[in-house]
Amino acid sequence: MKRYALIALLLAVVLTACGRPTLPPHSGAVSEGLSPLQLVTQHWLSGTQRYLCRQSGVLKLSWREIPLQGVLRIDCAAHEARLVAMDSMGVKLFDVTVTGEDMSLNYLLPLLEEHPQLPKVVAQSVRRIFLTPQPQAGDRLLPRCDGQPYRLVSNVQSGAEFTFGGDPIRLQTTRVATDDENWQVDYFNDSDSAMLRTPTMIVLDDKNYRLTLWMEAVRKL
Repeated sequence: MKRYALIALLLAVVLTACGRPTLPPHSGAVSEGLSPLQLVTQHWLSGTQRYLCRQSGVLKLSWREIPLQGVLRIDCAAHEARLVAMDSMGVKLFDVTVTGEDMSLNYLLPLLEEHPQLPKVVAQSVRRIFLTPQPQAGDRLLPRCDGQPYRLVSNVQSGAEFTFGGDPIRLQTTRVATDDENWQVDYFNDSDSAMLRTPTMIVLDDKNYRLTLWMEAVRKL
């Protein structure tokens, strides 16, 4: 019965989340004449700040869709993030710490022990969205015509490319395409806060899964 109750609660969350509007990531005017440094400094994860984020989301696997919500702490200087994932009643599902190269599982709900891949997939997604790769001032700017988005090719990670657009300028897409990896992150609907511009919706597409996140609240620590 506990398992069915948990699934029912998670289903309620996903039904609520699926009704939210989406906008194309590559829309709006584009500021002209910007350098890679000017592009990168506009990205909210480019500094050494720490953030606390409240978010909900849906992880779509080949065999099922799993709604999630949680609290994410990001330390940009340490290149580390910690996610506590919960159900809609606040029951902790798992707790994972993620770095650029590794992850550690701090807690896993016993009901989920038969699905050890779940926290691993979520941890990989957290790494790709919030930690690495990230655009750098030394990245190569591809030629463009006026009005087109800016595209930076990473000098750090092979196969990584970043697309900036809009006015004010913001990161709209991160894409990695190599022999081993092929995935893309789109960032939608910047928040209206003049003090902190962050996406309100993020979609990660991998060949094996899709993760959609809604950033309910973000604040600096």
